[in-house]
Amino acid sequence: MVCPACKTEYTIIKKLILQKESGIGMEIETILFILEIIGTISFAVSGAFVAIKAKFDIFGVLVIGCITAFGGGIMRDMLIGKFPPGIFEKVYIILIASASALVTFFILVHSP
Repeated sequence: MVCPACKTEYTIIKKLILQKESGIGMEIETILFILEIIGTISFAVSGAFVAIKAKFDIFGVLVIGCITAFGGGIMRDMLIGKFPPGIFEKVYIILIASASALVTFFILVHSP
């Protein structure tokens, strides 16, 4: 495939197509899924830390943790023109962020 404007081949697209056909593309999707989960957990925990430090109750920790976890992804999707943002398509992200914020609350507030 050749770009009509610059007369060069689409080497990146060709590599992605070959990866998809050879089965390597599925491994890349798995890695991206794992990174998405790790990022969601880490941002939810960091938001929960800030809320606990500000002496919020359990509801405040849950809201701040989830807003922190979702905010970056929603902004990214809006800037690249992806509508609706991915958070509205993947319900498991909401559950993971909520669980991470709540676990952080119970560990930090109720620890001896």
